[in-house]
Amino acid sequence: MKKEWQKLNRSIRAACADKAIADDDRKAIIKRISGHDSSTKCTVAQMQAVLMEINSGGSNNTFVKTDKKYVRKIFALWNELKMRGALNDSSFDALLAFVNNNCSRSFTNVRQLAWLTYDQATPVLEALKGWVKRTPLKEVQNVG
Repeated sequence: MKKEWQKLNRSIRAACADKAIADDDRKAIIKRISGHDSSTKCTVAQMQAVLMEINSGGSNNTFVKTDKKYVRKIFALWNELKMRGALNDSSFDALLAFVNNNCSRSFTNVRQLAWLTYDQATPVLEALKGWVKRTPLKEVQNVG
């Protein structure tokens, strides 16, 4: 079990290096997927989920860290749709495709959300908010 965890940890770090994902971004992905602040607290299954998230879509897209609140809101709304089960594909590539379909005509082929201006992100935000509003919450079943 420990060897499998170590192998996954090396694979995660290698995948991050290949995709130029910074250490802080890797830790954020781990926290988002597993709920833990550190990979040392993750189970093998959680490490597999983190690796799948990093490698999702087989894309070479890199994540650009940004302080733009509207970009973080786009990610938050996308994640909300994922949690509600509204997305067939919740990968970064699918988000970029959605953004490109909802962006103004003058700014197409977005490869990084951090490149968006507020004016360009506004139609994307409004489309995501409307989608969230139309999507019902999943029923949570109590076990026990």
